Amino acid sequence: MDNAALVKKFLAEHPSQFFCNRCLCEGARIANAAQAKQQVRPLTGVKPYRVGEVGCSRCSQQRICVAFN
Repeated sequence: MDNAALVKKFLAEHPSQFFCNRCLCEGARIANAAQAKQQVRPLTGVKPYRVGEVGCSRCSQQRICVAFN
């Protein structure tokens, strides 16, 4: 499974939860946060995904996060 599929699968399994790139990397089992960021960028503005600066559901840090709604 490629990184894009891993990210989408992880987000779909955790609906309405926001994840920063670092936590998304860990949860979706992607090699590093930079690769997670590359997969999140195309999801910006695409429904059913939401991207914005909010508190991460996993680490609680205020960062740019993505969620599947």
